[in-house]
Amino acid sequence: MNRGFVTIATGDERYYQMARILLRSYRQNCADPIPFAIIADRQNEYTAEFDDVVVLEHPAHSWMDKLALLSNCPYEENIF
Repeated sequence: MNRGFVTIATGDERYYQMARILLRSYRQNCADPIPFAIIADRQNEYTAEFDDVVVLEHPAHSWMDKLALLSNCPYEENIF
């Protein structure tokens, strides 16, 4: 079974910055990291650091995007 962590960033650049900080903190503090994906509204310099990138087709740029996360997770077992 493949599994991994998932975070989401859509809209404002600050959400992408926070997602990257989360990713870097995880990798720095985990001895045996598992894949980490981002669900986003576009690819950019921040998403390039993630193991997997899922781009939402029709992002709402609100909390509604978290609901879309449920049907767009890239792993069989996803930790949000």
